[in-house]
Amino acid sequence: MPTLTISLSDHLSNYIVSKCQDQPALSADDLVAEGLRLLEERDRQLRDFVAQGADSGTPEPGDEAFDRLQQKYQAALQDAAK
Repeated sequence: MPTLTISLSDHLSNYIVSKCQDQPALSADDLVAEGLRLLEERDRQLRDFVAQGADSGTPEPGDEAFDRLQQKYQAALQDAAK
């Protein structure tokens, strides 16, 4: 496996040291790998979210959508009050 050297801020370096002291079975390598795995997962979720938005149809202007929703919920409140 290739070795990669990185520079971290004092804050991040101290955080890694602290986490490794709190969990002796956890190495700095493990911690960084888990952080990167979570970042990868977040990126995948973001790509999926963007794809869902692109596949959801023609966009509607925000003010029109808000007006439509406001009318819908006002009607529901009136029906509930009857």
